[in-house]
Amino acid sequence: MVGSTTSGRTLLIMRSFLKIALTCLTASLLIAMGTSVVQAHAGLTSSNPEDGSTLSAPPTVIDLTFNEELLPDTVEIAVTTEAAGLIAGTEFTTAGPSVQVTWPQGLPDDTYQVAYRVVSNDGHPITGAITFSYTGSGAPATTESEIVVSETSETPAVPETEPAGISPIWLIVGGLVIGAVIGYVMWRRASGRVSS
Repeated sequence: MVGSTTSGRTLLIMRSFLKIALTCLTASLLIAMGTSVVQAHAGLTSSNPEDGSTLSAPPTVIDLTFNEELLPDTVEIAVTTEAAGLIAGTEFTTAGPSVQVTWPQGLPDDTYQVAYRVVSNDGHPITGAITFSYTGSGAPATTESEIVVSETSETPAVPETEPAGISPIWLIVGGLVIGAVIGYVMWRRASGRVSS
């Protein structure tokens, strides 16, 4: 009689551990899937001109295309040059996931950076910049004082980094802790049934 009770208890404990393991595995998989969704924020998919390109003439429009719709009122663009800093009078329009920056006329041959800060429909801010240069504009390279620079430009400087979110490792650890607690409660219940 004692042998059958012991083997029944062992079988019940093994089942409890199996349930705990399955619960932890399920929680980990759910957390991992949730993490991939959380990390799938919007980003820049293409630009014209391409980042790092050298053009033979100044562009008329800069196109920035993102992989999600943008909130139009949150778009910020800043154009800077190595020689003079922030360029005043930058105008742009938004349409769905795209931003079109009208290139200011008369800017000399130089290397330019178009920095952006946009917010996608999921509320996530996206920051970054593209850099390009051009030659052959016909306008001579000028000194810093000849370029119109705005100290009080309407277009704010764009931060280079985006705020950090919740690290995926903490989501996984949280899922494992929850799975362990659920497994422990199930094990205690099973142990209570065996002893009574």
